[in-house]
Amino acid sequence: GDNWREARKLNVSTQHVLVPMHFNVELSKAMVFMDIRMPKFKIFGKLPLISLRISDKKLQGILELIESIPKPTPATETYAPAKPFQ
Repeated sequence: GDNWREARKLNVSTQHVLVPMHFNVELSKAMVFMDIRMPKFKIFGKLPLISLRISDKKLQGILELIESIPKPTPATETYAPAKPFQ
């Protein structure tokens, strides 16, 4: 019943589960790549702590959504009777 379309336009609302965050990623390429022991590319990143804002009502809704996803039925396997060892 909440207006989620309007909440998407806002940075922070009561409907947001994740608090907005920023992270840094640095990609560098090696100048000398003839040595196979040295990496050709390096990726460095910094991610702050992840904060969740979730109530028991939201958690229950998420769990109901996960449970509503149809799951594949397991394949029935038929085994041949074991032959006695001679």
